[in-house]
Amino acid sequence: MRRSLQRVVSMLSAPLLLGFWTLAHASCTITVQPDESIQAAIDAAPSGAVVCIVGGEWEERLTIGKTLTLRGEGMEQTAIQGLEDEADLIRVHAPNGDEVVVVLAKLSVRGVRSWGSCGLRIEGSAQVVIEGTTIETAGSGIVMRDSARASLKASTISENLHAGIDMADSAQVSIEDSSISRNQWEGIHLADSTQASIKGSTILGNGVAGIRLAGSAQVAVENSSIKDNQRYGIWLEGDTQATIIGCTVTENGRARSSGCGIVVGNFAQAAITDSTISANGCGMKLEDSAQATLRDSAIQGNDHNAIDLSDSVVAAIANCTVDRNAGHGVTLSGSAVAHIQDLTIQDNARHGINIGGAARASVKGSTIRRNAWKGIDLYGFAEAAIEGSTIAQNESYGVQIRGSAQVSIRESLIERQEPWSGISLEDSAHATIIESIIQNNGSGIYTKGAAEAIVDSSDIRWNKWQGIRMADSAAVSITDCNVYMNGQVGLSLWGNATLTAKNTTVTGHNECGIRLGDSAQSIVDGLTIEGNDHAVVITHSAQATIVRSIIRENSGPGILMRDSVQAMVTGSTIKENQEDGVFISNSARATITDSYVTGNSWTGVYMWDSTHATIRDSTIAHNGTHGVALGKTAELSIEQSTINFNVHHGIVLYELPCFDTDLAFTGHISGFGNIIPGPEEEGGNGIAPVCPDDLAFLMTEVGGELDRRR
Repeated sequence: MRRSLQRVVSMLSAPLLLGFWTLAHASCTITVQPDESIQAAIDAAPSGAVVCIVGGEWEERLTIGKTLTLRGEGMEQTAIQGLEDEADLIRVHAPNGDEVVVVLAKLSVRGVRSWGSCGLRIEGSAQVVIEGTTIETAGSGIVMRDSARASLKASTISENLHAGIDMADSAQVSIEDSSISRNQWEGIHLADSTQASIKGSTILGNGVAGIRLAGSAQVAVENSSIKDNQRYGIWLEGDTQATIIGCTVTENGRARSSGCGIVVGNFAQAAITDSTISANGCGMKLEDSAQATLRDSAIQGNDHNAIDLSDSVVAAIANCTVDRNAGHGVTLSGSAVAHIQDLTIQDNARHGINIGGAARASVKGSTIRRNAWKGIDLYGFAEAAIEGSTIAQNESYGVQIRGSAQVSIRESLIERQEPWSGISLEDSAHATIIESIIQNNGSGIYTKGAAEAIVDSSDIRWNKWQGIRMADSAAVSITDCNVYMNGQVGLSLWGNATLTAKNTTVTGHNECGIRLGDSAQSIVDGLTIEGNDHAVVITHSAQATIVRSIIRENSGPGILMRDSVQAMVTGSTIKENQEDGVFISNSARATITDSYVTGNSWTGVYMWDSTHATIRDSTIAHNGTHGVALGKTAELSIEQSTINFNVHHGIVLYELPCFDTDLAFTGHISGFGNIIPGPEEEGGNGIAPVCPDDLAFLMTEVGGELDRRR
C-alpha cells in the first residue's frame, strides 16, 4: 500500500467523549417554561449552566457561544421548530477561540425544509455533545466547519434536504448508537481534512450515499449498518481513508445501474474487516488509483459484480466469501492488481474471477466453484498466479486464458468442469502448470491458436475426453507428469500443434495414449505409455520423435502410423502390446534405432502400402507372429539388428510362398549385418529366419537388396 490505512477511532479527546456526557443528566440551573424564550435563558445563563426545557414546541433560532447544557424532556416532548428559510435553527460557535462545549440532550430540532437552512451549525473550535436528540427536515441536519467537534449518541438525523451531517475544513465527529436516515443527498458528507468515528449506528435510505468522503477526510465505521442508500452505501474520493469493521453494507444502489455498496476512487484507501456486503447494485468497486484491503468478510447476493477493480487500483482480499452475486465474483480491468488469498468464490452468475486488460492477480489458497460461467477468465494482457487453490464445478471452463494473457498454476486442483475443459488456452496465451491435479473435466487442458503451455509434475486424470488436447499452432511441454485414465485420449495433437514430453506416464485411455493428426509434431523423451487401447497413433502428415521411452501392454498396437506421417524411435522399448508393436501403412515413414520391439501379440513391425522404414541396431524378438512383415510397395532398410524368438518368421514379405495370397510384394528391402536365426538355431524364429529365401543377404556382413519396384 502507498501509505498505511489509519483507524480513526481515537481522534476525539477524552474530555469530549467522557466528561461531558454526564452534563446531559446534571441538575437544572435554569428551567424554560412554554411562554419563555430559550435564547433569553441561554443569554442569562452562566458558563457551565444546565438549561432545562419543559415539554412543548419553541419556534426560535438559537445562538450559543458559551459552555452549557440544553436539555429537553425527550425527543417526543420538547421540540425546537424553525421559523424561516435560509436560517440555522441552532448555531454553536466559539467567540475569540474560547473553549466552548455545548450538550444538546432529549430534544427534537425540526427545520422548515429550506435548502439554505440547517438544524445545527457548529463553527470555530466549538464542541457539541448530542444525546437522545432528533435533527430533521432542515436543509442539512448538522453542518460542521473549521475545527468543530461533535459527539452523537442515541440520536437521529433524518429527512433533511441535503446531508444529514455535512463536514468541512478539519471538523471531527463521533457517532454512536445513532441513526442517519432518509436525507436526500448524503447521510454523512466529509470533505477536506475532516474525521468521523461511527459505532453501532444505522445509515439508512439516504439519496446519494450513506457516507461520502472527499478531500483527505477519514472515517472509521464499526458494527454499523449502511443500508438502502440510493446510489452508494459508502463513497470515497480524493485522498480519503476509511476503516470499516463488523459492518453490514446492504441494499444500496439497487435502483441505479452504477450503484454499489462501497465505491473507492481517486487515491482513496479503504480497510474492510468482518463485514457483510450484500444485496447492493454491485458489492464493492475500486477505480482510478484507489487501494483497499478486504478481510474476513462476505460479499454476496449483489445485483452485479461482487468486487469490481479497474484502472490502477491495488486490492488485497483475504479470507472472504464471495457468493451468489448476479455478475462476476471478482473482476479486474485496466492495470488493476489484486492479491487474493483464502477466498471462497462460488455460485456467482458469471465468472468467479474475470481478469482483462493489463490487470494482474495472485490467487492463493482459494476455492472457486459452481460459478455459472468460468472459474477464472483471463484475456488481453492479463496475468494471474494461482497457488494452492481449487477450481471446481464451474459451468464453463475452470480457467480460460485468451489473447496474450499469462497464468501460472501451482499446487492446485482443477476438477469437474464437465463437459468443458479444466484449463483452456487460445490465441497467444501462455500457462505454466506445476504440481497440480487436473481431473474429471471434459478435457483436462485444451490449447489452440498459438497458445503455449508448460506442464510440470502434475496429474492429468479421469477427464471425460482428452487429458491434453492441442490444436492449431499450440505448443505444449510436459515434464514429470502422470496422464492417466482420461476417457478417450491422453495427449491429442491436431493442426500444427507441437508437443514436447519428458519423463511422463500416459496410461489407461480407451482410444489411445498419444494421438497426432494433421501436421502436428511431438518429441517425447523418457515416457511410459502403457495400458491404453492404442498407445501412439500418428496420422495425416504428423511427425513424432520417440526417445528413451517404454510403450507396453496396450490393447492395440504400440505405434500406429498411417498416411504421410514420419516417426523416429530411438533408445525405446515397444513390448507386450496386444497387437503389432509398430504398424505402418499408406505412405508413412519410420526410423527405429537402438530400440527393442519385443513380446507383442502380433507382428513386431508391420509395414503396408507405400511405407518406408529404417531399422538399425535394434532387437525385434518374441513377437506373436513375425518380427518384421512387409506388404505391397513397402520399403525397408534394416542394419545390424537382431530379429529372434519370433513365433513365425524373422522377416517376411506378404506374398507366396510366405502367405496364401494373390498379392505380390513390389517394394524394396536392403540391409546387412543382421542376426536372424532359424528354428534350429539358438534364439531361432519359429518357421524360418526370412521368407522368401531371397532375403538371406540381410544376415550377411556384405548385405544387399531386393528391389521389386516397378
